Amino acid sequence: MPVRGAWFLVAHSEPSDDIRLFRVDRVLSATMLDDSFERRADVDVDSLASVDRAMVSPSAERLVVRYSPRIARWISEREEGEAGADGSFTVSHPLNDDAWAVRHVLQYGPEAEVVSPTRVRDAVASVLRRMLSEVH
Repeated sequence: MPVRGAWFLVAHSEPSDDIRLFRVDRVLSATMLDDSFERRADVDVDSLASVDRAMVSPSAERLVVRYSPRIARWISEREEGEAGADGSFTVSHPLNDDAWAVRHVLQYGPEAEVVSPTRVRDAVASVLRRMLSEVH
């Protein structure tokens, strides 16, 4: 199903034991199984197609990212946030998956900084240290 120009897969998530929307361009791998399935009667796919449902995490936790003045203009065109006096732009994203948060921040390189939570900031730093050690 397309939402805001991105395709989403409606699927059962074993870790959460719930129906989730997975953004297709963020899926890292998939395995074809011989199993079949029956569509659950309690799942209303039409209601899942709403923009609000696709973009909201069930978690109340937030990932706060400060985007540099260099890319702030483009981020502010797509996201709601707060402009900084220095031209930066800070966004509070729904956070349901730390791995997604790390990938999200790293895609912007030095132009994005995790403000909170600290564990995600630490995870980004750890990935960068590991990448640096592999280069040397």
